[in-house]
Amino acid sequence: MANSLFQSSQDYCALIRRLNDTSPGYKGLDDFVNIKKDTCGSAPKFTILIANTNESQESGQSSINRRDFEGTTKLAEYLPHLQDQNEACNIFLVENVCPETIALLGGFFDINPQFFADHVKNGDWFKDGNLMDLLPALPSSQKWHDFLQIRFVQSLAISNKSLSVNSTSKCGPQAGADVTQDPSLDYLVPDESITRLPRKAGKLNLLERGDERPEFLLCTKQNIAVWFGKRSSQSKGWSAIFLIDAPFKLPPGTGFCGPPVYRSFMRRPTLANPSINDIGPHATNREALIRHLKERLSTDSHRRLARSDCFFVLGDLYQLAASNWIVINEYVNRDITTIEYKLEREEHGFRDLEAYLKELFIHRRRVTLYIELIDETKEQCVKRGPQAWPRDPTSLLGAEQARDWEDDFVNLHAWFHATSQRIEKIIRLLTALVEIGEGKQGLVENHGIARLSLLAMVFLPFSSVATILGIQGSFAPGKGKFWLFWVVGIALTTFVVGIFLLYDRIVQRLKAQFPMSAKIGPKRKRNPGTQDHEKGLWDLNS
Repeated sequence: MANSLFQSSQDYCALIRRLNDTSPGYKGLDDFVNIKKDTCGSAPKFTILIANTNESQESGQSSINRRDFEGTTKLAEYLPHLQDQNEACNIFLVENVCPETIALLGGFFDINPQFFADHVKNGDWFKDGNLMDLLPALPSSQKWHDFLQIRFVQSLAISNKSLSVNSTSKCGPQAGADVTQDPSLDYLVPDESITRLPRKAGKLNLLERGDERPEFLLCTKQNIAVWFGKRSSQSKGWSAIFLIDAPFKLPPGTGFCGPPVYRSFMRRPTLANPSINDIGPHATNREALIRHLKERLSTDSHRRLARSDCFFVLGDLYQLAASNWIVINEYVNRDITTIEYKLEREEHGFRDLEAYLKELFIHRRRVTLYIELIDETKEQCVKRGPQAWPRDPTSLLGAEQARDWEDDFVNLHAWFHATSQRIEKIIRLLTALVEIGEGKQGLVENHGIARLSLLAMVFLPFSSVATILGIQGSFAPGKGKFWLFWVVGIALTTFVVGIFLLYDRIVQRLKAQFPMSAKIGPKRKRNPGTQDHEKGLWDLNS
């Protein structure tokens, strides 16, 4: 069996190479699996949850079995034993996937390579890279896929010391983070020695508010790909693969990232059930999903529903994504509120207004993409996953929960849309303030030009008189009639300045003394044809 597993993995790598040669969209996957050398020093982490749907809850045996290991050696040992588990549902949680993992799982389950190709894409969400790799499949082809991907943004606090889950969840973003960064860039890159898919994280520079001096947050891109399928047509159970990105960590010596900050949606301890103590949030998404999946599949009725309707299993994943979206929206609204407060209370120059506009442009660009990602996830809830997945249309619980998750993303769309409208309003306000400031600056410049004109007007008579009297003779300096230069020059200067100062009064007095007798605008003449027509109507009426 080991030889056949090895052969299937080799055949799968050859299939990826052949697809890259004949079809666009597989270059990134081919580079990841067949060309680039794996230099990551961190082994992939695996968690396998086995839901035994043929057991009753009163049997005393564990209904959910869990296996944790690292590296692909134990994965290759475990896969052949799946043939003996026709009734069970196996969930593979893979963190920091490696090329060998793709070859083993893809070859063993005969997975569509597009599933892995979508996950390993590591392009910029806001820039167009290789267009051939970004070409989407037709909707008529996508509906037959047996996989999907959930993309969302997760916020991480930054500090100069390691943060625990509890400290970060209580105090939020830490001040005083000593993070080495290029201030000209609006993103950071994780430590590539421990992650194989170094996805960029955008900076969210929180504006200062009063005495609060917050550091920036990191908005990390999360791409969780999910596949469901059966090993054979005779199997009653199914197998699922969750591909999860490695936790975002900064390179050594550049600071520490705290765990994700969001409001946990787990059940809280109560007086009737005080034993609940693991309510999250967790340090990694893999740990959070393990905790949520164990809770969701804790009853036999839920396990039977999951076997017949596998979309039911993804409920906690959708709630995890929605909880993280709420955090991002609140931070963006915090910045918008800060800008509004400063515009109301403070006077700002052009540089401040320009900085606010740049900040809002960044928010607008990001929020626009966030709404697209939210709508993409909402559509998955509407369709309850791909058509190729096992589905139970008669399950009331499955349909109700799908509607609940859909409502979550409908509300998220409304909240982000409201945030986008707030951004647009403030951008229009700032643009108007800039135009008003430019108008004021233009008035100041006009006053300056007027002063220069007045100064030139004062010296104009002297220069004119000097030119006229510059003829050699008795008017030259030192001659007997040189005094005429000062008399005529001062008189003309006084006359010109007086006319300038008294111009408005003279005009008003002339208007009062000679009022305009003619009306403004020509007198409207009636059309002769109209007169004849009216006259004819009058004759008929008479």
